[in-house]
Amino acid sequence: MATAQDFTVRARDEMFDIYEDYQALQRRIQDLNDEVTAWGGATGLYGAGGVNFPEQADGFDFADMVAAFTAIVALVGVPSTAQKQAVIKARR
Repeated sequence: MATAQDFTVRARDEMFDIYEDYQALQRRIQDLNDEVTAWGGATGLYGAGGVNFPEQADGFDFADMVAAFTAIVALVGVPSTAQKQAVIKARR
């Protein structure tokens, strides 16, 4: 069994690694957001109400796309400054 010291060292490293991975995910989400913005939003991409959404073989539709996009943005979110600083402070 690990000691408290062992756990602390490992946890600090893990938390910072997770934070770095999280930042990479945020950049990917921001890239998607930037692309949607460049298209003029969902309407620019797919027309009003998704009328031009390309048919998908698996039945995935415009509503599914909106739901998935909304969910991934909410999942990744934007951490507060305090959250960022708490994790950065853990870095050794």
